[in-house]
Amino acid sequence: MKNLIMLIILVSIQNLSFSQKKYQGIITYESKTNSDDFKKQALSDPKMDPTMRKFIEDKMNKMFNKTFILQFDNYNSVYKEDRKLDLNSNESNQSWSPDGIEVAYYKNLKTKTYIVQEDLMGKDFYVKDSLVKLDWKLESETKKIGTYLCYKATVLLPVSKQEQIDYEIEKAEQEKASTQLFEIKEPKPKLVTAWYTPEIQVNQGPEKFWGLPGLILELSDDKTVILCSKVVLNSKESTATKLPKKAKIISKTQFAKLVEKKNKE
Repeated sequence: MKNLIMLIILVSIQNLSFSQKKYQGIITYESKTNSDDFKKQALSDPKMDPTMRKFIEDKMNKMFNKTFILQFDNYNSVYKEDRKLDLNSNESNQSWSPDGIEVAYYKNLKTKTYIVQEDLMGKDFYVKDSLVKLDWKLESETKKIGTYLCYKATVLLPVSKQEQIDYEIEKAEQEKASTQLFEIKEPKPKLVTAWYTPEIQVNQGPEKFWGLPGLILELSDDKTVILCSKVVLNSKESTATKLPKKAKIISKTQFAKLVEKKNKE
């Protein structure tokens, strides 16, 4: 209880100074997703050729283990995958992401909006929507991440409309198919744990997560852990957080109609 009271006092004091100190920085995160269930289904055939098995395993490792970069200032940020060239295969790691993170995720805390860069049939769209205010529960537990003292916070995320729609579509398609390659599981509310540091006084974090009294350095749910591996503050290196000049911004409703049209085609 004493630690929690001290945390509330600390948060109250630091919230007063959030707008006074200017920040810009680059955070590197390592994202690791538990792929045991996926691998169990994909590699279940005991007669599978060893070469093919290794190929699938290598691809899965790239799909489920990724590096992301968060470039931020006090009010703006962009979160995107750090795609490095694979010298052995002569191709970049641009495979499907199992944790639902798109190509780039822009947040503006002043306007409380975000823009997601989405790919549809090889064409980029920038989809704009309002930021959802997360009902964080601040806890007194602490730990060190690197040199930073971090506090624990949790939030229960309800199943989104899009998740439910995607589930219904996949379930219907699977029922029509003659074979069942993967089990389709109905989405459930997800408990997310964050570790944030008041030592970096910005409300930013990976992807859609924000609103804590300090920068989020770690996020986890029942399958995925996103952990900060490097912090660079106020360097001379560019920390561009703006959209490309030629970006075409559309609403979430407009994008949904485009997806529906392409699916029919």
